[in-house]
Amino acid sequence: MHWGSLVPGLLSLGIIALSVFMLERGRAGLVITDLTEGMTPVTLYQQPGSAGPLVVVAHGFAGSQQLMLAFPLTLAQSGYSVLAFDFEGNGRNPLPMSGDVNAIEGTTQRLVDETFRVLAAGRALPDVGPEVTLPRHSMATDIIARAAIADGAVDAVVGISMFSQAVTAAQPTRLLVISTR
Repeated sequence: MHWGSLVPGLLSLGIIALSVFMLERGRAGLVITDLTEGMTPVTLYQQPGSAGPLVVVAHGFAGSQQLMLAFPLTLAQSGYSVLAFDFEGNGRNPLPMSGDVNAIEGTTQRLVDETFRVLAAGRALPDVGPEVTLPRHSMATDIIARAAIADGAVDAVVGISMFSQAVTAAQPTRLLVISTR
C-alpha cells in the first residue's frame, strides 16, 4: 500500500463529511413541512413550539425556494415561522408561467395573486405570530411590493437587488432595500 495516495483520499473524505455536516447544520432542530397552496409548492420552516412572526420568502426570476434556502433556515433558527414557495414556472411548481409578461395585468398580476394565496395560507397556520414580513429577491421584489401595498397588513418588506415601479416614497411602509452591487 502506498501511503502517498491514501492521505489525499482520507483528506478528501474528511472534507466531504465536514461539508455535509455544515450544510445540514442549518436544519438541526427545525420542523420542515412540505405543503401546497393550490398547485404552488410551499415549505414551512419552524422551531418546535415557536409561534414566531410569519416571514414569506420569495425567489427571483428563474429561481426557486431551494436557491433561497439560507434565508428560511436562518430565520427559522431565530424563531420565525417561515414559508418559502416556488412561483409558477419556477422550481417545483408544475404550472408554466403564463399571462402577458409585458403587462402589469398579465404575468405580474398572476404572481401577485399567487403571493396572496401563500400569504393567506401562512396567516391561517396555527402557531404563527400575527406579524408578516416579506423578504424578496430580484423579480420577486416587484411582485412582493405590489402584494404588500395591496394587502395593507404586511408589517415589513425587504428587497434584495430590488427593482419595482410600484414603490413610492410612502409605500410599501417599513421597506428595507439591500443592494448587492
